[in-house]
Amino acid sequence: MARENAEQRNTRYLTEGRISVDLVERDRVRALARGDGRVYRLGWDRTGGWWCECPARPRCVLLRTVGRVVTIDGSAARLAANARAGVREALAEARAALDRAGRRE
Repeated sequence: MARENAEQRNTRYLTEGRISVDLVERDRVRALARGDGRVYRLGWDRTGGWWCECPARPRCVLLRTVGRVVTIDGSAARLAANARAGVREALAEARAALDRAGRRE
């Protein structure tokens, strides 16, 4: 079995519900992510950009996963107006990708 790449892990984290976006405001985003048996805080703010407490550097898979459901629009952070539908769509796409990957092995 091939080693899981960052995009595959990103998709898996979405499908497993490991990411919880708790706050989206004009100037900041806050989320919690489960990874490596721990819960990490991560987010974005206007002055510091993206950050994460996990040991991976420079930009971890947790941040890339949050970036799939949160849009930074200019200087403001926002969720799409139909965030729930967008997350459901992203999860459906992620599940389909995992199914396709499973069929290739």
